[in-house]
Amino acid sequence: KSFIEDGAFETLLHHFRDPEMRAALALARWTGMRVPSELLTLQRSHIDWDALRITIVDSKRSKRAARAPPVLRETPMFPELVPLLEAVWPLGEHPTDPLLPGIVAMGGRTFAKRCRAARDSLGLCWPRLFTSLRATRRTELIARFDASTVSEWIGHSPEVSRRNYTVVADETWREATGGSSLS
Repeated sequence: KSFIEDGAFETLLHHFRDPEMRAALALARWTGMRVPSELLTLQRSHIDWDALRITIVDSKRSKRAARAPPVLRETPMFPELVPLLEAVWPLGEHPTDPLLPGIVAMGGRTFAKRCRAARDSLGLCWPRLFTSLRATRRTELIARFDASTVSEWIGHSPEVSRRNYTVVADETWREATGGSSLS
């Protein structure tokens, strides 16, 4: 896991011109969404523009509750997401249409492969890209909100969160050392 600084993420995001690729990456970054499993199930009806909330079919908890209705969680539509979601909103008409039909048609593996290829071509060193995006978001949110709220939004228990998604932000290191370095 690596903490992904905003500037480096913006570099990756701007590598893509396709609004769906950009929205998909932004959803992974700003919601902590599990990619591709949760991304591919996202429908237009899951976006609540009035309440600024996104409903996510929690792939991990839904799999564990086989034969039961899917487990849903809600996450805020963080301000960074709004323009990227607005750019793809006209792609569907019906509530059950996929929010990102091109990503669904491409498939999760191809989407992930394209993202990793872009990461590599830009010289960014994030070994587990989507895990790092999820961990980065969790780290940012836990600095601002209580653990139970963040766990609800991200979709795992506080114990799992601490064990698997805790990273120390570069800014935290800079703050702890007074903003200086010896190199």
